[in-house]
Amino acid sequence: MSTNQYSVSTESIAEKRYLKGFRKRYKSSFDTPWSAFIFMLKRFDLMIERNGTSPISDLDNDIVIYKCEFKILPSESAKTSGNRCIVAQHKVKNQIKILLVYCKNDIQSSNETIWWKKLVANYYTEYSDTL
Repeated sequence: MSTNQYSVSTESIAEKRYLKGFRKRYKSSFDTPWSAFIFMLKRFDLMIERNGTSPISDLDNDIVIYKCEFKILPSESAKTSGNRCIVAQHKVKNQIKILLVYCKNDIQSSNETIWWKKLVANYYTEYSDTL
């Protein structure tokens, strides 16, 4: 497996609607774990081998949507934290785009997947066919 270096960017919707809330909730304990998560995203080929990173769309396409689990506090696991990140991997361009960052408490539906797929389709029309 290759270990390409990916450029990582956060889409403005993810920043404004969700990351802002994480920063407010976790205060000073947010920045270091978030930076570590971004570092892991830069080595995405390795990250997809770990538990907690699941492909949502067809792996054979150039653009693949993933759901990733992450933690902020050292005392929690990524899975039990309820923190999730939806990213788009652009293989040819070696880019990772952070589309959504949310906590399970942010979900406004009884079905998490339907909820975030609807958000991605509404905010990012370029990915609606990928889902």
